[in-house]
Amino acid sequence: MTDAALILPLSLLEGAEPALRRGVFELLGIDTAHNEAEHKVHGFGMLSTRLSPIELDVEEARLFLETCSPKTKKVLAAIIDRKGQFDSRELEESLGIGTLRGVWTGLTRRIRSLTGNDSASLFHWKYDESSYPYQGTMADYTVQAFKHCL
Repeated sequence: MTDAALILPLSLLEGAEPALRRGVFELLGIDTAHNEAEHKVHGFGMLSTRLSPIELDVEEARLFLETCSPKTKKVLAAIIDRKGQFDSRELEESLGIGTLRGVWTGLTRRIRSLTGNDSASLFHWKYDESSYPYQGTMADYTVQAFKHCL
């Protein structure tokens, strides 16, 4: 017996009532009760949670890059060369352009501004609050989009 499938584009949920969105997310097993903002559907990027980096398509990546500085583009290109997996200290050392804390802040502000999602992030960060370097991961879909644009 074959199960039927129902495909819903995320754009359909953008204008939906919050109760309908919650119902769809619950059906999919996404916990929205804890924090609705963490599971926001928006018109820029794919569904994002605090634990997963946002996914950008090629057009969104182009728009994202429009106002990025050469330094930021250099950092993004290095991350793309590493297939989206990187150690922040190793990245700083290999690029030889000093600390990247300002770059991380700028990237976070840019993605949150474009998405309207206060919890959006280009990276999933794995770190211990008391240590540095941090390990970063970019969504594969976003890596491919930036690879096309850079």
